[in-house]
Amino acid sequence: MGLALTRRRWRSVGCGSLILRPHFVTGGALAVAGMLRCQAFGALVTVFIICGILLTTRIGAEEKFEHKIPLGLKRMKVPRDNSLSTAKIELGKLLYFDPRLSRDNTISCASCHDPKQGWSNGARFATGVRGQVGGRSAPTIVNAAYQYFQFWDGRATHVEGQALGPIQNPIEMDMKLPELVEKLNQIPGYRRRFQQVFGTDVTADNIAK
Repeated sequence: MGLALTRRRWRSVGCGSLILRPHFVTGGALAVAGMLRCQAFGALVTVFIICGILLTTRIGAEEKFEHKIPLGLKRMKVPRDNSLSTAKIELGKLLYFDPRLSRDNTISCASCHDPKQGWSNGARFATGVRGQVGGRSAPTIVNAAYQYFQFWDGRATHVEGQALGPIQNPIEMDMKLPELVEKLNQIPGYRRRFQQVFGTDVTADNIAK
């Protein structure tokens, strides 16, 4: 703070942007004015930085995901209420490989649909929480997004309709949706990502998407 002033000279005070005539203010008032100017300037810079971070984060969340369709396949139909973005794809990967979606934190979607096993499990039957063995094999999920009917018996439609089924199945992952939502909302990283992608905390509907 430059406070050494003469009666008839101008001086810069505070952040170098406040100029006062010394014979109108006392030294103490001049010091306070300079400090307030610095604080106001610092607060303004902080606001701009925060706004920039939020804007950048939101833009990243809305960045569209470009499909790379293999030769021989038609363009995949994406639901209007579930457009794809890079951030949403990354969130989906985290959920897919996370065993915390199961009651005892041992089974993830990838446990039965393992990319190393052709996105199935290489076994006759699927094994869920507490070592329970199901009555059907785990179908591959390769190109599942092209299928209207899901599961072996077609009891669900589209992948969004299928996603929550194994989570709630008492043999597979054994998690009730309200419990899962509460569990994931207690994980700061998930809450942050769901806010980034959907603008809300974790919900069952958004888990499916």
